[in-house]
Amino acid sequence: MAGAQAVNSINYQSIKENREYGGFIIKNQNGTYSYTIPVPLGDLGGYLEMPKNAVATYHTHGGNTPGMNNENFSGQDIYIYMQQR
Repeated sequence: MAGAQAVNSINYQSIKENREYGGFIIKNQNGTYSYTIPVPLGDLGGYLEMPKNAVATYHTHGGNTPGMNNENFSGQDIYIYMQQR
């Protein structure tokens, strides 16, 4: 649920600006989950400092940019996913 809330909170702006945003899904002390404030990223992503209580990452892809194939997982997306498994 926190992942969907994170993306829903920024996706409209991400598409409007044609810019990626990202952050982390975090586990709270009471066992619930929430997300960090979305941070704007560059054309090729970016580096975000991971909180100690992070359990996952999230990011948007902005608008559909011709030639960018940004409606599919990038090689970097897949690599990060595989490292976190």
